[in-house]
Amino acid sequence: MNVSRLLEQIRFLNEDIAPKSQKPSVGVIFDNSSASQNDPIALIIGINYGQNKSSGSSIQKLQDDPQDDIKYARHISRIAKVNKLENKNYSVVLWNFYPHLTEAEWTEDVSNSEDEAKRIFEGGYADVFGTFEKVCNKLQPKLIVFHGISSAVPILARVALKRINHRLVFIAPNLSRGLCESKTERIQM
Repeated sequence: MNVSRLLEQIRFLNEDIAPKSQKPSVGVIFDNSSASQNDPIALIIGINYGQNKSSGSSIQKLQDDPQDDIKYARHISRIAKVNKLENKNYSVVLWNFYPHLTEAEWTEDVSNSEDEAKRIFEGGYADVFGTFEKVCNKLQPKLIVFHGISSAVPILARVALKRINHRLVFIAPNLSRGLCESKTERIQM
């Protein structure tokens, strides 16, 4: 998909999936560092967009310019190379299970798995797995990378994947802190 068409799809998706809450939220984001024509799409999925200093980019920048250069593409290229995938370059798109902005890191903001479940299932998207399915159906990613192994992402990923037919999927630690190749592995479904 060319970049202008992809950006059009992202705008449509963000209008379609926006939570009804008045809380600030972020939907699908395009990683401008991956911008090249007609590369397949890689979808990176995490738990949330944080406002902390260790996040990969500033939420204020994301709010001001949703196409800001957030450079996750370098991690996707490395995953593709290390795993000898056919494609090495992708148009990279990000989406998270929880759409609202947090002031602290997720692991500091939620104290246990019950808090995490309440946030995701009662305070986020009306149907988080249905939203995941919509994002995948609209964008048709060739590669999916779930990241954030210290949160509920590994569990959410395996449940979400049952909603779509996709075979090229990886799980990794939080990519906003860099790529840890030794802890990045393929999910076999």
